[in-house]
Amino acid sequence: MSWIGLRRKGEEILTPQEWNLAVDALDILYFYYSGPATLSNVKQDVTPAEDNKYDVGKSDRAFKEVYAYYGYFKANVYVQGKKVIKDGDPIYISDFLENAETDIKTAIINALKQSIKTLLDVSNQSVDAGSYYESDVIDVREYSKITIMILVDYDMYMTIKHSVDGVNFYILDGYEDIALSANKFKVLVVEGNMDYIKIRIDNPDTANAHNILNLKVKAKP
Repeated sequence: MSWIGLRRKGEEILTPQEWNLAVDALDILYFYYSGPATLSNVKQDVTPAEDNKYDVGKSDRAFKEVYAYYGYFKANVYVQGKKVIKDGDPIYISDFLENAETDIKTAIINALKQSIKTLLDVSNQSVDAGSYYESDVIDVREYSKITIMILVDYDMYMTIKHSVDGVNFYILDGYEDIALSANKFKVLVVEGNMDYIKIRIDNPDTANAHNILNLKVKAKP
């Protein structure tokens, strides 16, 4: 018997039902091979001869789009090479932990970058012999905590001044002549309502000029 239901015959005349089946089979084959295949003459369920044996399309010959009302799958479904999780499936953290860690780290870094502001950034600033460097006025009214990072190439001293009006400055209590060691980063966290500040770096060497290699003032609201 053929796939359309016709039996083999000798020279017998086809019955009207058999003739209609033959015509339907030819129409189906015509549409299938002459494209686009609409299968418009299929008026019954399309059921394979055996369960779980035949494919629709191949990995390198896939259908572009599939339209249907419902889909029922007895085993697994894959989208872009990844298994779709179904109700009742076990979830293994290791399957997505690496990507999750990367996403979380990236989000944290981006959040920190957006929230931390650089208020002063000085590099390779020369300080004359026996003299000092003093920064421009830094507005810190929006911040309750600032971080000062400094690197010098000679033992120097740092003093922090503050002001409420940005004009008259006074030494901030406890922040006068802070020792800075040559080629060693100094990190200082200052808290409190300071309004405006200035950073002063003194070079005690009366014979030679020295450099502030890097000076940054950062703050987070």
